[in-house]
Amino acid sequence: MSDIFPYGNNLDKPNSWVGYRNTKSSTWLVSYVNSFAIGCGYHSFIFFGLESLSIGVVTLNGCGPVVEAPIGRLGQGIAGMGKTVARRIEEFLGDVGKVKSIGDHVKYTQSIDEISNGMALYNKMKEGIPTLRESLPMSFEDLAGMPGSVAGAQVEVVGAAGMYFLEGFANSRDMLRSQHIFGPWTVANAGTGLVAAGVGGLIGVWSVGKCFNLYFEIGDAAREQCQLENSSPTYAQPYMQFGNLHQYLRELPPSGCELTPDVFRPQIPWQRTLR
Repeated sequence: MSDIFPYGNNLDKPNSWVGYRNTKSSTWLVSYVNSFAIGCGYHSFIFFGLESLSIGVVTLNGCGPVVEAPIGRLGQGIAGMGKTVARRIEEFLGDVGKVKSIGDHVKYTQSIDEISNGMALYNKMKEGIPTLRESLPMSFEDLAGMPGSVAGAQVEVVGAAGMYFLEGFANSRDMLRSQHIFGPWTVANAGTGLVAAGVGGLIGVWSVGKCFNLYFEIGDAAREQCQLENSSPTYAQPYMQFGNLHQYLRELPPSGCELTPDVFRPQIPWQRTLR
């Protein structure tokens, strides 16, 4: 399989791959969701594949503070951060295992649980601080079960209350020698006060919760709108609303519509502008 977009998929048949859980992307929009840690716990983030049109909640489940690989080693080795950043994170690890507000945590978690479609999750993502990040080509299926780590620091960064350092590795128990699939990424939180609920370092396994196909979801809505307006859905481009989406995906007509050659030419290679 090719390691560049569209990763071996057929550009003439987007219905067969765009938006699926196993569709790969190397460009992601990532936003902090919440965290909870009492010794063992989790950190959750929303991932939006900008080359796949799939969106989901991704969670690192693990234990901390890390005894076998203390955060200084995490910062210099696993996370690939400098010593200054690693020390800054380490200074704030005293709050690991303390929950600032269990009530707020439960309320926020329920708001995620109630989300039943991709656009609602995308809007929830925008309540945070979405960050554009690059990875090796990976899908949500690849993420599920991937070893990884998260380090959190309660520091003032760009008006936020804190910063998280995320990474994922090829499936190996020895993360110090394993290949990075993504990270180290820095992702800021929205300054909601929930950051302190799970500030700390965790090493564990990534899991994928809710996952939605925005290609079909937005396409269905666009076709319904065209029927109401008595217009042709073939020429609608509903995916233009996602500004950082790969150009091929942005210019697609709604899912299920014919790819009319005179207005859409998927065989033409686009120049990537995100890298």
